[in-house]
Amino acid sequence: GKPASVVEIAVPVDQLDGGSITLAALLVTLGFCASRGEARRLVAGGGVRVDDVKQQDPLVKLGRGRHLVNSGKRNWAWAVVP
Repeated sequence: GKPASVVEIAVPVDQLDGGSITLAALLVTLGFCASRGEARRLVAGGGVRVDDVKQQDPLVKLGRGRHLVNSGKRNWAWAVVP
């Protein structure tokens, strides 16, 4: 389940491409993965949820807003896309 407190992390504007960020890039920004390659493998393995929906495409784009991202039991964050 979701922890009582979830850290909020703002995505730097310079990491956006046309106002959005790919899930793989976001996982690196959040510190969940060391590289985009690792992030792609994690997503492909079914290990990542965004707003409680399991993700299958590491290149899906997330736009402006707050997205609850989690991977496993320990990695939870609100990603804030400006």
